[in-house]
Amino acid sequence: MSYLARISSEKEWTRFQATGRLTKSLLADIWPRLDDVARQAMLEYAVQYSLCCPVPEECGESGLFLVPALLPTSSAEHQWAPDPAQDH
Repeated sequence: MSYLARISSEKEWTRFQATGRLTKSLLADIWPRLDDVARQAMLEYAVQYSLCCPVPEECGESGLFLVPALLPTSSAEHQWAPDPAQDH
């Protein structure tokens, strides 16, 4: 792997750990001993068992998955609170 590819991968890995946003390009880092077919199968198992969720392509990034266990926690100011006056 070239230096620039490694730096790009490190940035992607850091983003993954901070936001829970997984791209298919990181699969080789997660499962280095598997070939592409086996990595795709593992990803499908992860989706099937809700370990990650595909993000619809309409959202702008193709091949993006969210890993719920790694999503950042929300702060109290961003939490939803029911409002009987507006909730129908």
